[in-house]
Amino acid sequence: MQDASTKTLEPPPYARVYEQQLATLWFDDDGMLNARAKNVPRTLEMQQEMYTFIKEISGNTRVCLLADTSTGSAQDKATRDYTAREMHTVFKAMAIIS
Repeated sequence: MQDASTKTLEPPPYARVYEQQLATLWFDDDGMLNARAKNVPRTLEMQQEMYTFIKEISGNTRVCLLADTSTGSAQDKATRDYTAREMHTVFKAMAIIS
């Protein structure tokens, strides 16, 4: 069993899991999108692809997001700027675990 300091979000066994370059994604029973970040370099192109994919799997509707970024890597300035501009078009609300 993992202790609280190393525990990350895990999809339930019945969830449809989407493996993307930046994160592992799944929807929970309440329709909230869960994301567990991967420790890979984060580029602007990868972030754009991720947002496009989320729009596809959500039917182009904004979703609530619970993101575990504790295993992720930092974004460069261009990617941070893009995320700040675009996140409101993808998400209704966000909670981030770091």
